[in-house]
Amino acid sequence: MKAAFFYGMIASFLFILSAASMLPRQPNDYIFLPIRYAEASSHHHNNHTSPTSSHANNNSNSNIKHFHPPAHSILVCCAWNAQITNGELTYKTSGGNTAERQALNAAADTWMKSVKGLKLTQVSGKKSTADIIFGFQNSAASGSSTIGGKSSFGDTVGQTTTYFDGSGYVDRAIVNIATSAFGNTFTTAQLKQIIMHEIGHTLGLGHANFNGDLMSPVINHESGGISKCDIRGVFEANQWNLAGSGSGTPVTPSHPQQDRVNC
Repeated sequence: MKAAFFYGMIASFLFILSAASMLPRQPNDYIFLPIRYAEASSHHHNNHTSPTSSHANNNSNSNIKHFHPPAHSILVCCAWNAQITNGELTYKTSGGNTAERQALNAAADTWMKSVKGLKLTQVSGKKSTADIIFGFQNSAASGSSTIGGKSSFGDTVGQTTTYFDGSGYVDRAIVNIATSAFGNTFTTAQLKQIIMHEIGHTLGLGHANFNGDLMSPVINHESGGISKCDIRGVFEANQWNLAGSGSGTPVTPSHPQQDRVNC
């Protein structure tokens, strides 16, 4: 059976709450469903709500320009703090077999090749810290994770949770990836597609309001890879970081100036 993927947003953080100095935003959930539900689901985010108040307050002084979305646009969430200076973020995995880790590295490589100045560096070891932590899960939903959770719209197969510092900049992100849905194990190519979408969230992207884009709520066999619009969104979110990449010149962090990019 041909399948499509549905992305939704969950109200209030489902992950373990961060320390008091960090403010979490709502996670982005990635839901897998048969294609016969894709059309109905694409305009029905059963768990969709507006961002949490803490997220809104964090960006209250960022001068974000709000406007009615055009026919095609992608939401822009937020910028990383000074730890991404020179365009580098680190990531590590928690669990996962060889194929799953290969899919993660391939997804990271694709983003680096697409966004000039971006560097995603893998670190390892129990004592090493990372900006982004990826976990793989093949069991049903448990605890604060919704991975493997089932709804009338499908199985949740991906979840990104972003944490903010006291100034409203991204401080770290946690990504959970399911390795199967409806009893079927994902191929490496399918895992890469899921991870690429979730990396987009870690880089400050929300969802596209149209089908056929990597960041779309519904993704199917016609969906492509990283689009020019996705790239523009990442630059809009983190322009201060990426523009100074490799220059060695100190730059001042700044929030995105608009809440979406036109495609």
